[in-house]
Amino acid sequence: MINNGDYRRLLKLMEMFSSPNDHEALAAMNAASKILSGVGLTWSEIVLPRQLLPTRADPTEALAVDVEQEERVNPPLGEATVEQMVRAVLESSNVDPNYKRDVYDYARIIKTGHLSAKQRADLQAMYNYGVLQGRKL
Repeated sequence: MINNGDYRRLLKLMEMFSSPNDHEALAAMNAASKILSGVGLTWSEIVLPRQLLPTRADPTEALAVDVEQEERVNPPLGEATVEQMVRAVLESSNVDPNYKRDVYDYARIIKTGHLSAKQRADLQAMYNYGVLQGRKL
């Protein structure tokens, strides 16, 4: 996790990204990348296009605590429904944001009922390795 000092430094460096001097902007980008890699983060984990994020009509939904969610146990791979796998993968901190984008797309496809065999296999693999086995994807 990023500490307060690194976070403040990162914010200052990001302000320099819009510098009219290319060398200043590139140096700031390089320094910011070093901070991120030092704490185990990547740019794709920080900068996610807004169109790929789910939106909420009411911001308090994000703050609501779901008691059932804390008590949920992920079922074994053979017993998990597609909806359970999607939920678990999206909630998992082990799954890379790039893979989560695919899962967001799968969730939309599931509503139409046209999830292909390859997409289902990808989802099962992410669920098995990222959620059940706890591996970083």
